[in-house]
Amino acid sequence: MRKDYENYPDEIKEYNEEEIELQSLLIHKLKDGNNSPKTSTRQNTERRTPPAIPIVTKEKKRKTHWGCIVIVILILLLIISGAVGYYYYTQHEKAKKEKLMYDVLTEDNYNRRDYEDFIRKFPNSKYRGDVEQKLEKLLEMYDDWDRVKNSQNVSALKSFCEKYPLPNSELYTLALEEIDKLDWKFAKTRNTIEAYDHYLNIHPEGGWALEAATEKAQLIQAEEERIRLEEEERLKTAVEEQRRIDSLNNANSFNEKGKKLLDLFLN
Repeated sequence: MRKDYENYPDEIKEYNEEEIELQSLLIHKLKDGNNSPKTSTRQNTERRTPPAIPIVTKEKKRKTHWGCIVIVILILLLIISGAVGYYYYTQHEKAKKEKLMYDVLTEDNYNRRDYEDFIRKFPNSKYRGDVEQKLEKLLEMYDDWDRVKNSQNVSALKSFCEKYPLPNSELYTLALEEIDKLDWKFAKTRNTIEAYDHYLNIHPEGGWALEAATEKAQLIQAEEERIRLEEEERLKTAVEEQRRIDSLNNANSFNEKGKKLLDLFLN
């Protein structure tokens, strides 16, 4: 068996001893089968050819090794390309969101929380300088508002509105509402037609415009009723005075007639 092993090609020698033993036994059986006489057709038919044992050479091993490497490289390339694609996709979406939020800030937005949120979400944005500059002005406006919002001073509130004429600003709206409230309080305290007229002229669509118009109408009605009653009283007094005068005139006339009759009688 060792002799046979020496005659094998170099490729087969790489196998381990068990594989070589099995191959040698099979080869000997095949040789014995070929050299023995054929006794019968049935025996030849029943004899089966043993399965061929694949021989793996260095070249095949080398090809298998490189094939695995290629597959691994392809898988890695797919993973890397997917990761890169996902990265660029997320960066693109982030840039779109950043531009959208910046556009919202530039469209008459005076909410400082929106500016603070933008800086927090996009600390490295190319728009950060502009956003911070606008935020600084907004913070100054909020500081001024904190000083006047509870002042109960209409002049101070009007000065705030003149300094920050921003109709879409929340603080501008709050200042106008505070002025409206104070003017109504003044009119209600005075409770005169002139005071309500003054309020309605300044705040034709104010929060208390309907109530001011109602109060004014009631005062006008009350004034008209007062004037009517005074006129009636004046007329009544005038009639009574006229009656008194007429009564006195009648008495005087009667006295004159009586005096004349007495003079005639005496004469």
